[in-house]
Parts: sequence; C-alpha cells; structure tokens
Amino acid sequence: VDFMDAMLRTAEVPGDALGETALGKYPIFKLHGQMSQKERTSVYFSFCEAAAGVLLCTDVAARGLHVPRVDWIVQYAPAGDTNDYVHRVGRTARIGTAGNALLFLAPGEVDYLAILRGAGIRVAEWPLQELLQTLPANYLVGGGGSFANFEDVATRLQLAFEQLVQSDDAMLRLARAAHTAYVRAYAAYPAALKPIFHVKKLHLGHVAKSFALRENPTDIKRASAKALKVAKAKEAARAKRPGFAGKKASSGGSGGGSGGGGGGRGGAVGSQRLASLKMRGTGKRKRAQRSNEFGGGDGLRR
Repeated sequence: VDFMDAMLRTAEVPGDALGETALGKYPIFKLHGQMSQKERTSVYFSFCEAAAGVLLCTDVAARGLHVPRVDWIVQYAPAGDTNDYVHRVGRTARIGTAGNALLFLAPGEVDYLAILRGAGIRVAEWPLQELLQTLPANYLVGGGGSFANFEDVATRLQLAFEQLVQSDDAMLRLARAAHTAYVRAYAAYPAALKPIFHVKKLHLGHVAKSFALRENPTDIKRASAKALKVAKAKEAARAKRPGFAGKKASSGGSGGGSGGGGGGRGGAVGSQRLASLKMRGTGKRKRAQRSNEFGGGDGLRR
C-alpha cells in the first residue's frame, strides 16, 4: 500500500494532455493495519467525504466499513476464502446501488474462477482491448494527447513507473519491500488453494516488473534480506539506548494482507487475465448481475 501510494502520487506521464500524475486529479488515500487508529479514522472519514478518490487498502477495510457511493473494488490478490471475497466486493453495490468489482489473476491462477463459480459467484471475461479502452481518451492524439493507441499509453505508464523507481532510492526500497511481501503472501493461502496459488507457479520476472523493478528476482531477494538485516540491527541498537521504550518490529504496510502492496500483477500488458464482478445491491442481499475476466493492494474508487 505504501509503495502504490507513493508511486501513484509521484509518477508523471510525459506526453499526455494533462501533464499530471498517473491518477490525474483524483485524490489518493491509503489504509492498512500498521497505521494508528487515529490515522485510520481520519483517512476513513476523509475518503467518505470526498467527492471522488481512490483508497488503497489491505483487508483492514474488507469488513465492517460502510463507505457510500463506491463504484469499483479492485483486488490484486485473491481472497483465500470465498466468504472473504464476498465481503471485499460487498464494499460496493450497497443498499440498492450498482457497483463493480475486478479481480486480477495470473495465467496459472484462472482455476480460482471455478472456486468462485462453485460458491454461486458469476464471473466472465473482460477482453484486454476493452479494458484498455477505459484509459483516458485524452491521452490519444485525437483527444489532445500524443499517443497513437491505448497500448502505447499502457507501455508509457509502465515506463514512467520504472523510471521513477530506478531514479529514487526510497521508491526502490518501497518497491522491493512490496515485492517481497507480495511473494511471501502466497505462503498464507489455505491448503485447498495451494494447487492454484503457489509461489512456484509465479513468473517471478513478471511479478518484479509489475512492481516497476528491472532487477533479477534473485537480486531483489538478496537486497530485501540485506535491508531487513540492517533494519533489525538499527532496531537492536536503539533498544540498547537508555530510556528507550521499544516496541515490536513489524513489516509495515507496504504489502501483504489482501495484496494492498501490489501494483498490478504480471509485467507486460496482456500477460494476465482478470475476473470481474459487477453487482447490484438489493438491501442486505447482493445479486450478481455481470462479471468479466482479463489477464497483473486492493482499492476502492469513488
């Protein structure tokens, strides 16, 4: 979540008609378990009161929160339980309103769709070309931009993210930490889902690219281990200081959970499929109306 938040706030897309960051004028909010209760409460109310915006979050926002007028739920890491999936998508399409939910899956994870269908959740394919059409039209030449087609826009966005990560040491550390947390999260899937979600089935090169990293996965692992070792050494040194009130170290909010640290899985456009669910709320019960599938931290968008 911290990585996605920093990247989307900072990365610029040269050559577009707006000259803005990746999300344009949309305000960005973040919510994860490593934030204080005061911070989480402030973010929650700020997002609820915003006319539009994007909330990057982990599963801390999956249950118990009522956010009005949420248009989209985007999941970058599938839930380990269908009940959790329903709770996640249940943040939209509330009290008779319409809403949409998207789920990103790697090519080797499409068997998860059968799990969802077995729980009565209807999913269908959303073709890649149609998904790309949702990018702002003003990026294109005809809309005042400089790109010939939406594929060029997607490629330029990826390049902008990579250039930002490679040029900023703090962003590089965040990207590595988010990548490590994302890969490690696969160990948390229940045994019944291990045949679908197993780290050995991941294309680690594509996963690295999805975090805007150009490094070899082995080098990322080595750098992350070194950073963790340094952090632990600093924490131990601080704990030895007189009067230090130490607290248990944690991994931070840059990944894990429900995939909040992820920035879209798989590197190249078209290397993944996406299951999408469009729902309409009917009081306390929600009925699946439509869904879609494509091929890449969860987010709420208003």
